[in-house]
Amino acid sequence: MSNLIKPLLFAAILLSFLFVVTTPSCKHHREDWQPKDTTTNPIDTTTNPIDTLDCDTCPAGVVSFTEDILPIFNSQCAQSGCHDAQTHEEGINMSTYQSIMNTTNIDTKGLDSKVWESLHETGDDMMPPNGPLSATELNLIQTWIEQGAENTTCTHSCGCDTLQVSYAQYIAPKLQSYCIGCHSNTSSQGGVNLQGFANVSTYVTNGQLIKCIKWENGVTPMPYNSQKLNDCTIAKFQSWVNQGAQNN
Repeated sequence: MSNLIKPLLFAAILLSFLFVVTTPSCKHHREDWQPKDTTTNPIDTTTNPIDTLDCDTCPAGVVSFTEDILPIFNSQCAQSGCHDAQTHEEGINMSTYQSIMNTTNIDTKGLDSKVWESLHETGDDMMPPNGPLSATELNLIQTWIEQGAENTTCTHSCGCDTLQVSYAQYIAPKLQSYCIGCHSNTSSQGGVNLQGFANVSTYVTNGQLIKCIKWENGVTPMPYNSQKLNDCTIAKFQSWVNQGAQNN
């Protein structure tokens, strides 16, 4: 190798080494990228409390005893003088899951049980005596029985929208499930009738509706002899009242 080639080869090797050392490694971000600041914009959940009655998070098709069935039994059957814990007419107590299992044969007889048959009676034997259950209520009970009459406690949870509360779509159905069994045209216990918008308006105006479902001091907690309505349901009732309690 000539004397001229050797220095040139050495220079090329040196330049290659310097290039490798000084060349920056591969970058996985853009130079103009800035991290997003989320500290000043936390997710606001205060206006959307959990509603355990409006969205289905139970397994597909599963009926919740605590949220779908017990309100029907409490409102329509576990009334004073009928099948509540104190009266238990004919030895039947429909106030809790355990009392239902202990005093009826739903769990073993299913759709052949006395309770199910009674819900389809007419005339003097009709149950509830104030009028038959709706087709929706009967379908829920039938599905629950066919699923084994279990003490299912799964919930129907989603965001709680209190901005648009309709009397026809929300308030009236909730009153039907929790109140009408005791407070209707045919059974106005305590002199209270909540069947129909005009009657409901009376108890909105005098403040009794909200006070009772909030279980405030000085009133009888409602639903009677049952668990308190969940926070979102109460919030929706309050919102409907605050917006003028319209027949919407």
